Amino acid sequence: MKKRLVYIGKFGVGQTVYLNDESSLAHGRSGVVTEINLSGKGYPYRVNFGVTHAYYPEEELSANPISKSQQTRNEL
Repeated sequence: MKKRLVYIGKFGVGQTVYLNDESSLAHGRSGVVTEINLSGKGYPYRVNFGVTHAYYPEEELSANPISKSQQTRNEL
């Protein structure tokens, strides 16, 4: 019998992450992962950014802070 591998992603519950979505007003803001959705439906990470508490895809989150130079460059 084959074991089914489940990808749990690169972030864990309780980890601080940063929103890396240039189209969002919260770009660069830090938040905490509060839940990981492993059902395979929808976005996997529920993140509390203080103002919002929503699910996000892995591609829009970063474990490293967004630097000022990156923010300035993205705003141009």
